[in-house]
Amino acid sequence: MHDLARATRILTQPAARSQAQFLDPTLPRPTDNSAAVEFNLEMLHSTVPPKWSPYGDNWELMWLGHCGARFPSADFHEYTPRGRVVFNDATVPQALHLDPGYGSKELTEKYPNHTRAIHHVTEPVCSTAYAVTQAAARRILYELGIREFSGPFDMALRLWCNGHHGDERVKSCLIPQPPYINLHRPVGRECDFTEISNCKSEEYNDVAITRHVRHSVRVNLPKFVEGSTDYIDSWPDQV
Repeated sequence: MHDLARATRILTQPAARSQAQFLDPTLPRPTDNSAAVEFNLEMLHSTVPPKWSPYGDNWELMWLGHCGARFPSADFHEYTPRGRVVFNDATVPQALHLDPGYGSKELTEKYPNHTRAIHHVTEPVCSTAYAVTQAAARRILYELGIREFSGPFDMALRLWCNGHHGDERVKSCLIPQPPYINLHRPVGRECDFTEISNCKSEEYNDVAITRHVRHSVRVNLPKFVEGSTDYIDSWPDQV
């Protein structure tokens, strides 16, 4: 979470001692079809310290859990800022354990093992976990609860982030790849994992796992309760 906070501040806080307003030249919105702008965590010192939130003063939504997302580009929501913060994170499994789900394979194909990236929301699926500011919560409740609610919540939420749901302003929505929080798969029949599909599989899950999370809270809950720190690594590195 410390690294997440550093990354979101790099992407959203005003630049310090610079003629540009932000480090990301595509913020608040791109003006051409330029490629992504990549930052590392050391760029934090080049931004103005936040006043009210460790994640910066300008974020509205952080989409912390999902089933896949894409990196911002001119091909997806041309007005979404294209900055990304990329860093090594030991809690990220090796690439061979990562499944892009409904997203793209760019993270595993372009970057080395144990890479995490933070960027602006583009085409995520599933609202597994998210955080909002109070101001954003009011806007979301109005847009999706009163003004119009005509589809799945995750689809409506990403449209809201990208300015395609009533208010045309692109919001300050940020997302990690891979996600920090993901679907847990307990021991049992795979058909019991969900109630939203007509599953006919007879497959059985023998080992409880949480996708993309090495030290899953659900898997390690007995250890947390007892204060043990020899956590189970669900996705150990393979040589």
